[in-house]
Amino acid sequence: MVTWDGRQWSFPGGTLEDGESVEQALVREVAEEACARVVRCQYLASQHVADPLNPDDRPSYYQTRWWARVELDPWQPQDEMIGRRLVTPDQVLDVLSWRRKEIAHRLLHLAVEADQDDRVR
Repeated sequence: MVTWDGRQWSFPGGTLEDGESVEQALVREVAEEACARVVRCQYLASQHVADPLNPDDRPSYYQTRWWARVELDPWQPQDEMIGRRLVTPDQVLDVLSWRRKEIAHRLLHLAVEADQDDRVR
């Protein structure tokens, strides 16, 4: 997980760059924000975000959610993030700074299933 202020923790993320696939954006954002390399990943779901106060002037948009196995690189952030933190699945909901956790709970369940499937391979 990553933080931009040392208090609020979330997942790396961002927007697509021109000509970039969603999976390519995931790999780039994880590298930029968490200084980590995506080894394997699996799409989990899309989430509609309704945010009328969004400073980017996008009151409604979608975010894709992924499970990813990563390998950490040395901490040399290239972006606005000031820290990263490894958490176990049972710590995610406590550390995650989302105000509402219902969707995070479901995503965590899907991610744990994807991780178990990956370990069987």
